[in-house]
Amino acid sequence: MYGWVQFELHVLNKPLYAISLEHIKLFRAHAEQHKFMDVLMTFISQIGDKFGFFGAMCISHHFNNEGNSFINSLQICVFVLISQTVKSIIREPRPLMVDGTINVEDCKHMEFGNPSSHVYGATFMWITCIYLLCNDYIYKHRIQGAGQTVVNIIHVAFGVLLLLAFSRVYKGVHSYNQVISGFV
Repeated sequence: MYGWVQFELHVLNKPLYAISLEHIKLFRAHAEQHKFMDVLMTFISQIGDKFGFFGAMCISHHFNNEGNSFINSLQICVFVLISQTVKSIIREPRPLMVDGTINVEDCKHMEFGNPSSHVYGATFMWITCIYLLCNDYIYKHRIQGAGQTVVNIIHVAFGVLLLLAFSRVYKGVHSYNQVISGFV
């Protein structure tokens, strides 16, 4: 992780941040015209917020065994600790803090933006929850050849996570480099 943080800070940060500011201004300028897209991106952002964590925990506690449920519960504590510590070390401002023309309604937290906690937490929780759920289900039912199904489900989850990352940039609360750091 340290190597990625150094690469992101020294190579990717400035060009991706500048491109992000341009894109965010464009997205925010057209948000009123495309209200459905704005609402959709807000909904997708919730996958990496309290509602998404609550859903992952419900799935974990209802369908997984106790050990797997404990792993998912523990992940929330670890995710918050790591995310907030890294934000405090990097201290990269959100785009709305840098450019006053970016009008954002959804961001209530004014801490630093790198890495995106929504993307980081959703990646942390959902991939592990899906993996443990599929692994537990396959083990209980002794399903042969189900490995490809698990791989397909994880591919869909990564697709949703990429959409979540884009939604954070679309809403104007993170830059591209900040959401990329959320995956690491």
